[in-house]
Amino acid sequence: MRFYAVNRTGLLLKKLAVSFLLPFIIFFACNTDLEVNPVGNDKESNDTITGDEPIGCIIPVINDSIIIVDVTKDNKFFTLILEDSTIISMPSECITEYLVDHDNWCLTITYYDSADYTFPFLGNNLPLKDSNIVLNPYGNAPQSALLEFDTPLPRNIRISVEGKSDESADISGKFELFTKHHKIPVYGLYFDHENKVEVGVLDCFGNDRLIREVVIRTGPYLRPRAGNMDITHNNFEEHQKNRMFLIENAIYDGGGDIRWYTTVEGTRYYNLANNQVAIQVYSDRGSFGPGPDIIIINYLGEILHKYYVPHKVHHEISEKNPGGNLLVASNAEMYHSISDDTEDLIVEIDRQTGSVVKTWDLRDIFDPTRERLWREQTNDWCHLNSIQYDSSDNTLLISSKLQYFVSKIDYDTGDIIWILGNHENWKERWQPYLLTPLNFDESIDPDADWPYAQHMPRMTGEGNIIVYDNGGERPGGEYTRAVEYRIDVEKMTVEKIWDYPIDRYARALGSVYVYDDGSIQIGHGLKCHLLEVTHDDEVLFNAYMQGFYRSYPVQFY
Repeated sequence: MRFYAVNRTGLLLKKLAVSFLLPFIIFFACNTDLEVNPVGNDKESNDTITGDEPIGCIIPVINDSIIIVDVTKDNKFFTLILEDSTIISMPSECITEYLVDHDNWCLTITYYDSADYTFPFLGNNLPLKDSNIVLNPYGNAPQSALLEFDTPLPRNIRISVEGKSDESADISGKFELFTKHHKIPVYGLYFDHENKVEVGVLDCFGNDRLIREVVIRTGPYLRPRAGNMDITHNNFEEHQKNRMFLIENAIYDGGGDIRWYTTVEGTRYYNLANNQVAIQVYSDRGSFGPGPDIIIINYLGEILHKYYVPHKVHHEISEKNPGGNLLVASNAEMYHSISDDTEDLIVEIDRQTGSVVKTWDLRDIFDPTRERLWREQTNDWCHLNSIQYDSSDNTLLISSKLQYFVSKIDYDTGDIIWILGNHENWKERWQPYLLTPLNFDESIDPDADWPYAQHMPRMTGEGNIIVYDNGGERPGGEYTRAVEYRIDVEKMTVEKIWDYPIDRYARALGSVYVYDDGSIQIGHGLKCHLLEVTHDDEVLFNAYMQGFYRSYPVQFY
């Protein structure tokens, strides 16, 4: 047997006849290169067909990238159709017989001189059995599975988990690894359900060529930390219906169904890139034990890393860059109870080794003696509750809840870039960094538009800052809102460009996120409320559940 192949850059056909037979070869695809060798002295040895050969017999050169998907033979022509729609045709008398092996995905052609040639062919058999499916492979994610199988030829694969309601609840992913051995993670299974999972073998254009369905039966319902989601309003547009939310130890879809859950215990759950979750094991203050402080798992439930942080963890675990080092909120001094924690240290942890590679002591950057409006927790002068790295200017965007400010500091030096917050009680050293407001509403109080006791400031795609502003001790009255600011670093000014007051004041917790389409997700966690609104204040989504720290937008694939 001789095995032949064609690469993606072109189809090479070795001609065993005179050149006027080229019309038998027809192209409809993106592959435009064609090489034909006439019969004669330049003919390669393995192209030779001896005897009284019929005119127009050819041996195509085909590889695994673009394979044969159909074969026909009638009284006039023997025809091969490739998956890119290329048609290869020759007189039927060139071929005495052919055999399709659907199990091994190959086509054997016997030419008129009894020579056999074997070519890659897309068979109709994709053997998927129960033994190919492992539900909850690591014991920590009962709604995830691993689908492991082989294809006779290298292929790309896609999967789709059928949603309960409509197609917007389907969860689909493509795996373009072009391999024979496939390990496909399956996410988004429902609890206590016979989940239908469609597996597609793709052609060179990413379209289905072969489809099989498997059924994965999951175990009983497990109640997440934030409980069930009760949706009271859903006005998502078509492109928004596939929203997913990581809230505590579960991921909910836009219909309120739980599509992922982990049994790994922790007190806070933070979204990371590459389908990973950082779990803060112990509570923010006054509670720790011998185990690790941070556990990183993926959506399959595999525990990837465990980290020990010298002065413990509170309120924030984020990534410097996707998949990179961790930025963790910690304490400048070790504490032993709720009465002596300070929550004033940023720690960078090497993702691979777990070692501390850099720290920022906020006592050296800001003023720990500054008089505060919030009188609670006198030892906790800072209450650092958010860290985000901004690669555009190599800075850290941070939030101090009890100092009532959001600030940017230089990643390398720790130097302050600006301070967004009430101007009261700042000493002369910090005055140059205070932003000047341009359009704040002074009708109630001149200082009412600053953020107070805020959480989770984040950079938007437009370079603005959006903040979940709890509003504790706000001059003129306490209320909670999401607020977006535009900052001019050159002029050291700040402009409020949008805000959205939220029903019921929340003194703690909260999150906010701007999607690419401009709508804003607000996690009103203390009041058990999740909503999404537009900049025109249209409510797209409104739901209630048990209290939660943050809500993160996520996608499985």
